[in-house]
Amino acid sequence: MASGPQEGHKGLHEVEKGSTGSGAAKWLSPSLGDLPLKTLLGLALGFGLGLSLLSFWRKDPTSRMPELGAISQVMAGLQGLPQQRAPGETRVFVFGASMSFGLPYQPEGMASWARVLEQGLREVLPGKTITVRPIAQPAVDATQLSKVVSFLLGWNPTHVLFVLGQNEFLNRVAYGEELLPSRIPARVGMLLSDGGRGFFEDLLGRDFLKAKGAGGQAGGFFRSLRKARPGRPAIGGLPVSAADQALLVARSRRALDRCLKACQAGGLPLVVCLAPQSLDGFPPWLSRIGPPPPEAPYGPAKASFATGRRARRAGKAKEALAAFWRALDLDLAPLHQTSALRRMVREWCTTKAVPFLDLSVPLQGRDGIAGPSLFLDYAHVDLEGHRRIARYVAAKLQGRWWPKLPEDWPDRFRERAMAWHRDMITDVSRRTARAHLAKNVGRWMLVFGNFEDALPFLEVAVRGLPEHKDLQADLDFCRRALEKRR
Repeated sequence: MASGPQEGHKGLHEVEKGSTGSGAAKWLSPSLGDLPLKTLLGLALGFGLGLSLLSFWRKDPTSRMPELGAISQVMAGLQGLPQQRAPGETRVFVFGASMSFGLPYQPEGMASWARVLEQGLREVLPGKTITVRPIAQPAVDATQLSKVVSFLLGWNPTHVLFVLGQNEFLNRVAYGEELLPSRIPARVGMLLSDGGRGFFEDLLGRDFLKAKGAGGQAGGFFRSLRKARPGRPAIGGLPVSAADQALLVARSRRALDRCLKACQAGGLPLVVCLAPQSLDGFPPWLSRIGPPPPEAPYGPAKASFATGRRARRAGKAKEALAAFWRALDLDLAPLHQTSALRRMVREWCTTKAVPFLDLSVPLQGRDGIAGPSLFLDYAHVDLEGHRRIARYVAAKLQGRWWPKLPEDWPDRFRERAMAWHRDMITDVSRRTARAHLAKNVGRWMLVFGNFEDALPFLEVAVRGLPEHKDLQADLDFCRRALEKRR
């Protein structure tokens, strides 16, 4: 005969009341038992195990970044150079980016301080066969350069100079996404995605395509600038987080390791150089995102930059130097060196016993601060800047890579360097060099939403390059946007 639930077998949702008179539903069905709890635990453990397994196949997050510069073009530095050295020849390869390339002067590569170094040394050491070639290309970073060192050692250099520090954050900025997401769910999703990708890459024995991003096409990248508004970048991934910057600094360290390993395998001396960095004269790329609050219209990076300029004018060099480096470290879009990167390079050179040169030193004023004199922008130097770097390197490496230089060498070196630039560099590129770089700086700032600082650079570019109608359109776009905001 049917009856209610028997004692000891309460229904699925029957409430047991405690002494307080309140109750709670209990999962006590004899058919289910504690299956839900086991299921949840199993799912959690399985998910954790899956994450752990996938972590073995997770690739370096920086490998997802596009490469704005095409590393294959560094071969241009070898034009006219026979693969075999002449007897007794000293052959130096200078690996670097656009500054060592000699951008923006024409013909390409001829303005480079590496070419000037070759000409000056040949003048003051006429009995020696000395070749110095820039193996350089605009918009490449240390990682890209380090991957071609071994191959280019097939052209039999005797010494290697490796210049880094100009573009170590460039590809991350152009990528437009975080490498390490700041939110936990997004970071877990990235781990799953990267681990799965790494698993199938190992399984199939090939790398999948990188994210499209800028894809080596700066022109295509700049087309995005019309999406920007004052205080609102046209791309994502900004600001570049401290976690992402740490990944990129570690990536640069691995590039140095790779370069050193190649040089040691070939028995070649290596000197590591930090590219020049202008501290004064050029404001941060991006100091704030969003509308400016009345109490802090500049943003932290630009405020620190302004503090540095005031301190320098007041003769307080130590205070100015600290403020300028703080401005670089606070920049939300660091297309330049940072204190952490410089510190890593110096410590690496000390640990590995590799000679180190800071190419900003010959460009510094009497107060020990570089810029704006001798610079065309943040990192590119004018012709006199190239000549000073060449003389600095010649002096630092004399008695080690080449014989001790004669007492009268500075004047003879300087005269030959000036004659080289006078004979080789076109008049047009001399006149338009600053305008060409102002064009690039202004467009980058528009992409970042930094319309206030982009404006003067675009004005310089339009005045110097009046035939570039697209520049006038960019300038008009910038002015209209600023007027609307007011």
